[in-house]
Amino acid sequence: MKNEIFENAVYQSPTEVLFMGNPLIEAIPSIGDPLEYAAQLMVIMPYQESDRNLNRMERLNKLPYIKQLHVPCTCDTEIAMNVDRCLRWGYYGRNPMPLSVIQQAITENGIPFDDRLRRVFRSYKQPAYGFPVFGISGVGKTCSVMNVLTLYPQVIVHTNYRGVPFDLHQLVWLKVDCPQDGSTKGLCQRILQEMDRILGSHFSEQHSFNRISKEVLLGDLRSAIDSCSLGILVIDDVQNLCSVRDQVSTELLNFLVSLVNTAEVPIVMVGAPKFTTILQSEFQQAKRVTGEGEVHMDLLKQGSKEWNRYIRALWHYQYTRKKVELTAALSDAFYEETVGNQFLLAILYKLVQDYAIISKTETFDAETVHRTADLRLGLTKQQRKDMREGRDVDLTLYEHLWRAPAIPEEMNPQEQMPKDDPLQSLISNLVTVFGVSMQDARKAARSVAAAFPDEKDPAKLLLYAAELLDKSGIGKDSAKGSDNDS
Repeated sequence: MKNEIFENAVYQSPTEVLFMGNPLIEAIPSIGDPLEYAAQLMVIMPYQESDRNLNRMERLNKLPYIKQLHVPCTCDTEIAMNVDRCLRWGYYGRNPMPLSVIQQAITENGIPFDDRLRRVFRSYKQPAYGFPVFGISGVGKTCSVMNVLTLYPQVIVHTNYRGVPFDLHQLVWLKVDCPQDGSTKGLCQRILQEMDRILGSHFSEQHSFNRISKEVLLGDLRSAIDSCSLGILVIDDVQNLCSVRDQVSTELLNFLVSLVNTAEVPIVMVGAPKFTTILQSEFQQAKRVTGEGEVHMDLLKQGSKEWNRYIRALWHYQYTRKKVELTAALSDAFYEETVGNQFLLAILYKLVQDYAIISKTETFDAETVHRTADLRLGLTKQQRKDMREGRDVDLTLYEHLWRAPAIPEEMNPQEQMPKDDPLQSLISNLVTVFGVSMQDARKAARSVAAAFPDEKDPAKLLLYAAELLDKSGIGKDSAKGSDNDS
């Protein structure tokens, strides 16, 4: 069975003379003019206006499409240019072809291979440096980097180059997450295991990571990288280095620098701004891992072109029966509640539509945005305050908010809640779906049960409870109070 991430090598003659005769570079597709990167990096999901006519559950299940949307910003273009340079110049010094093949390729392009050019190819080649991508949680660092990487095939299969047998599975890029403990061995294990997963190799099986020394591990990792000609290594969540003792984090940073020097593979480090404290204290190491410069991704600014572009693109994915136009008041409400954080903006837009569809209002306004933020994003209040004041935040705990509420229009017998405990099921749904406190959930559930004593359909009970919450304000005040207490 053919692996979909494997592509056969198609060689393109480069314009840069130093890249000619290098199959590792010639097989990498050109990604074009930097001015056109934005169009290539845009990620859109299928949508049609008729989606508004689908039933509630079908529309609720389409809301996670919002998360997949990616609207590139200026930083995306910067990342794309840096990655392309890192790949090509990183491979420049690792050309597997003999000088005679390089000379043939250059002369075929009408360039004389004189002594000056010969000395260039034989001279010492400086290892290619990588670059860091910094930004608080939710600004799209990982998404931006991954979108750039997917412009390139991950594995290129070589068999023959210019009549020379050349059998290689070239691993163009590899992404791993920095281990939580920031350990050198943990990172090496992840790199080798990810190589095995992609290539079908057995690098990680050859090691007992608890017993092997770091020096031996570095040598073995270099051999694995050489065997597949890894082009660029991306390490995400590098802020994990800051969560351990300083000597351990410095040790791993030194290890990465050694990897750049010995394996000559550029490294892109992605993480929170607090990682800069390590780089600032380790100047020599910082030079090695920031050779292409630093990329800082920030919150979107209110009223900026990037904010307007993003919210307009997001607005396209609307599943309420009634079409809601994007107004200045709505834009301001979303910005006030999310502080320009793309992750929170997408979540809040999804939650607002959750409420509109479940409550049968099928519309929303600025007040709905604020009320939904109070009820459903109450736990992020401190994080949003920190963002407003320029502090770092961690939003990974709120991924669960992407789950669409399980509220089908018609429940089959197997899906009905237990007849002996309808209140407990409703209370649980109120806490999970609407984010109200347990005390208010119990209060609302008792009111609904008293008003509709014969109703057993959990979907209808939850909708009745939603209407009660909306009319009475139950949960809103308590949510605010719990935020203040925190």
